[in-house]
Amino acid sequence: MSGEGSVTYEVTDRIARIVLRRPDKLNALTPTMLADLQAAFHRLELDADADAAILSGDGRAFCSGADTAGHGLPPEERRARALVDPRRQLFEEGIEWKPIIAAPHGYAVGYGMVLALKCDLVVAEAGTRFQMSEIPRGLYASSLWALMAFRSSAAFADELTLTARFVAAEELLAHDAINAVAPSGEHLALAEDLARAVIGNPARAVRHAVQTRRAYQARFISDATLLTRAAPSPLDA
Repeated sequence: MSGEGSVTYEVTDRIARIVLRRPDKLNALTPTMLADLQAAFHRLELDADADAAILSGDGRAFCSGADTAGHGLPPEERRARALVDPRRQLFEEGIEWKPIIAAPHGYAVGYGMVLALKCDLVVAEAGTRFQMSEIPRGLYASSLWALMAFRSSAAFADELTLTARFVAAEELLAHDAINAVAPSGEHLALAEDLARAVIGNPARAVRHAVQTRRAYQARFISDATLLTRAAPSPLDA
């Protein structure tokens, strides 16, 4: 598969499977794929046959980040695009607040890491490598720093943000940034087991917990992003 790629949506036993399908580009997200992903999340919210979802990637990686084709644009246009970035709406505007479990494997880099960590639960395949790649590319790192600090600790977020080193799923688990690490090839099965355990509880209580968690997460990220944008930007240089 090549070109823009796609996002597929299927439901079995009340669990939706949302899959990023651009394997030849390690599922790098194009604007079209982001819109398709937004549509899949909206479909989940309205789907009477689904109570939870598992988000995964096709091929050798979960997601290698946002497609970089637009990074050569002038700073003014890049900032304008950021203001209407559909990525901001993927989790923050729930309707039914159904839980989403990320099942990353291979690589989760840049926005791929954001996408995984913004999910309500994260089950990674053993050896999956994550990277906060914004700073080496001269981009803002505030939202990803805040997300990591929210899920783990500020000290760990500091290190990963400033060094931009790759970090294995096992280390993220040790820092309580993700929920589980599965043996090779078993991350989807473990994610399904976790999804079944979640949806075995009363739906209203589960969704209230999801709404509460996402509200605090969004506030934490929003505060960090607003503070950063109020300061001079390296993109203005």
